[in-house]
Amino acid sequence: MSFEKSFFEKKQVNWSSLADFGFVKEDEVWHYCELFFDGSFEAQIQIMPDGQVMGQIVDVELDEPYLAYQVLSPVGAFVHQVRDAYSTILERVAEACFTEQLFRSDQANRLAQRILKEFSDKPDHPFKRIPEAVVFRSPANQKWYALVMSVSRNKVDKKKPASSEVVDILNIKVNEKVLPQLLEKGGFYPSYHMSKTSWLTIILDETVDDNLIFDLLSQSRALVSPKSYRAAENEPDYWIIPANLKLYDIDLDFAQNKEQVWHHKGKINAGDIMGIYITAPTRALRYICRISDVFQENDEMMMRLHLVKVFPDNEFPIDRLIQLGVKAVRGPRRMTPDLVAEVKAIL
Repeated sequence: MSFEKSFFEKKQVNWSSLADFGFVKEDEVWHYCELFFDGSFEAQIQIMPDGQVMGQIVDVELDEPYLAYQVLSPVGAFVHQVRDAYSTILERVAEACFTEQLFRSDQANRLAQRILKEFSDKPDHPFKRIPEAVVFRSPANQKWYALVMSVSRNKVDKKKPASSEVVDILNIKVNEKVLPQLLEKGGFYPSYHMSKTSWLTIILDETVDDNLIFDLLSQSRALVSPKSYRAAENEPDYWIIPANLKLYDIDLDFAQNKEQVWHHKGKINAGDIMGIYITAPTRALRYICRISDVFQENDEMMMRLHLVKVFPDNEFPIDRLIQLGVKAVRGPRRMTPDLVAEVKAIL
């Protein structure tokens, strides 16, 4: 890692603030120069189009780069003073022109924002000795469903030689039946730090698509969360998931075809029964489907639904669902035993 890069880890550039600070844009690169140490040296800092920061110290009298500050071995007092003065400039740039990020990689930060938006789950730091490690927990029982850490790439990807490259990794719990299939794909690795029989690791370097990762995150969250109803062995599970008609016209789709393909949700398996709850302003259980297949398509887990039953909206409105133990449907969840009994009686 370069000396300059260490000042901008886990930071995102605020492009609109660069000109006010004194940066000048030339050929898509932002440049900033500042004399220091009584004019003996000049700090030259560049911010590339991708947000990467480069810099150097130039000896003004000699008009050539001053490299002594980059030496890691013990150096004299003069070099320390030059390095400290240059560090002060880098710190000012970082404070004025960059925003703190939770993680070093853009992909990790995007996923954290999506978790917050979709689930309202906030991260916490469980390890005192590894303060940068972050976990996301199920709000129902506080069990982890995701662990993000920064490690050397070769600790996860054993085919890579030892190096100083540090990457963000994500550990998630997965269905043991699909674990071997995922490990055959690029970007997926045997779990680092967690059980290798039910967890896997993803290097967050844009190799694996955000949507596939978030699907797996959602499934991991469901796997660690308490279950409202568990079917007996070899019996189907009963699920209920929300659908917003403002975003997706499910009525039209089912009117045209009783078979539909959706993104896979939670721990739903082929053969399970799934109820579809229509969100506000309707707020009622309207459809019952059977999951005929769960499969992978274009790096995304999908499921095939077969429509079994359509209820009028006054059959299972939210008030009745509450009486049956379903107080809210914010995401995929198992039906309560009382609701399962009602659905079974009708089917």
